[in-house]
Parts: sequence; C-alpha cells; structure tokens
Amino acid sequence: MLNGQYTNYLANAMLDHVHGGGNYTRPATIYLAALKAGDVEVTGGSYARLAVTNNSTNFPAAVNRAKANGAVLAFAQATADWGLIVAIAAYDAASGGNQLWKVPLAGNEKFFLADGSDNTLNSEDHGLTQGQRVTLAELSADAPALPVNLAANTVYFVRDVTQHSFKLSATDGGSAIAAGYGAGRVATYKAREVYDGDTLSFAIGDLTIFHA
Repeated sequence: MLNGQYTNYLANAMLDHVHGGGNYTRPATIYLAALKAGDVEVTGGSYARLAVTNNSTNFPAAVNRAKANGAVLAFAQATADWGLIVAIAAYDAASGGNQLWKVPLAGNEKFFLADGSDNTLNSEDHGLTQGQRVTLAELSADAPALPVNLAANTVYFVRDVTQHSFKLSATDGGSAIAAGYGAGRVATYKAREVYDGDTLSFAIGDLTIFHA
C-alpha cells in the first residue's frame, strides 16, 4: 500500500466547501500523472495521464479517513523509457489543471524525531535496515518541520541502525548527515523504473489517500 495526502489546493477547497466558502464540485474524471524526481511529469513514449472515472467503483467509500483505489489502474504501455517514477499525482484535467493529491512511491511510513543533539533520528521499532533507501515527508502544518539539513522527496540511505534509531547519509555507506532538530515521516523507497514496453500499473488498494 502506498500512502498520499490531499494537496493544499484540495484541502482548502474542502474547508471552504464545509465552512462558509463556495461549493466544491468534484471532477467527473480524475487524471493520474506519473512524476519523476522534482515533480517532473513524464513526456514522450506514448505517455498520457490516465483518465479514471470518479465513481464509487474506482474510489469506494472512505474508511478511517482513508480512500483507496477500487480497481486496477494501468497507464498506456510505454513505447520508450519513461525513467524512474517516484510519485503518482491526481489532477482535475488531462493536462495542466489543479493537483488534487499525490502518492509517493514509498512503503509504510513511521514517525521520527531528531532532537538536534547529534545526527540520530529516533523512531520506535522502525524496522529499517542498514543501507536501505528511504524518503522523508513532512508532518501536519502545526507540527515540527523536517530537520533543516534533510528534505522531503529525496532519497537517503540508512546507517547506524538500532532498534529505535538510525542515521541517514546521502550515498550508500556515506557520512551521516547532521540532521538538526525536527520531525517527520520516513518510508522505504519503492520508486519504479519504467522501460520501453513496460506498463505502469497499480493493483486494487495500492494507492491510498489519507485526509489528515
């Protein structure tokens, strides 16, 4: 299961819809985009955003503030290399448009806290292993930000692992990054390389959107 969240655009639209703002009209079709590093959308190689009818078959009722895809989602077969896909984003238009949510291609997330006294990130029973690739994400807006020397949507390597803590490096076996104070979410990296002839697809329940 890959977890994502609403963008600020959609979160603000929902708040305004419920509390004193204009009514939000949900799009009849959701368009899924394949993103590479830096939120760069794929181009060429027969790529197009995947049009998904916005109904209860494709997006069944939410449970515990989470909604997952209820059908297999498959892009057109690539006719050239698309590169490394690091996230799937939903838009309200076939090109351009407003981004509604984004799901990084990462595993289950764990909370971590860095107190700034050394390079250690503390996370109870995190389950990470030496050399594993991970990415980080911010917490909610009212929570501490990521440590100053770490960034979201960047691949890091795990080192100095204990049951409840770890450090990060920019390269496999590299020096530990002096993280500084902060907090966030850490997840194993599951980006997908799409080559000529591949079909990028997601099974039922693979893409889950949380409303924090």
